[in-house]
Amino acid sequence: MLRYLLPALTIASIAVSSAFADPQSPPKDQPKPLSPEQKAKALEQCAAGWEQAMKGMKAFEAQLDRVEQDRAARSEEKYTGVAKFMEPNYLLLELKKTDNQDVYEKWLSTGTFLYQWVPQAKKINVNELPKLKGSGNESMLAVLGCLKIDEARKRFDLDYVKEDDNYHYIEIKPKSPEDKAEFTWARLVLNKKTNLPREIRFITPSNDEVLWNIRSLQVYASTDKMNRIDFAKPDLPKDWKWEQSPRVVRPQQ
Repeated sequence: MLRYLLPALTIASIAVSSAFADPQSPPKDQPKPLSPEQKAKALEQCAAGWEQAMKGMKAFEAQLDRVEQDRAARSEEKYTGVAKFMEPNYLLLELKKTDNQDVYEKWLSTGTFLYQWVPQAKKINVNELPKLKGSGNESMLAVLGCLKIDEARKRFDLDYVKEDDNYHYIEIKPKSPEDKAEFTWARLVLNKKTNLPREIRFITPSNDEVLWNIRSLQVYASTDKMNRIDFAKPDLPKDWKWEQSPRVVRPQQ
């Protein structure tokens, strides 16, 4: 699940601007490599922005796409949707398959429970969120697995691999067996002007690829512009059922 929820949480933990992300796509050419000293300094600068954002970001709304490539079958699936976050620990992530709107994925954190829609089984999985100390983003990120920079370094190998005129490129490799079961490699692309995420790419243990394209991102310094109804307990659709789940799993398609 981490590779599906991490992009939304990454946005929450590093966004530092209230402007929309630059729609320009990351270039495909190879930027000039940096020296080890330059890489270390650049990573520290990104980390500083990460920590600063934790203090000022109260909410966000994002439009995004997810493209999954099955390398063995040479097939591709595309989903498009929205991600929303609001302090202290509310999150909505909803994606629909572009060629079949009846196939969708949806997660909702109401602050007390985490809900996951499984339309093929006509059920909603329900998980009670642990009561954590702390407030704001710290609680949200601790619940769903996104960490502060110091904790992230303990859990992942972070490498500032390169830059170009518009973007920072950071590679992420998991250390623990639990995280390695979710992904083996990831690359985060940040817009230099805004420090907002533009693209997140994962390689799965089966060597498939998951690409998140963040088309637009609006970050708020307060929660006034957010609709709290979006994070309310959902109604159960007709003929569906609630199911208590020990952990969130991705719906079978």
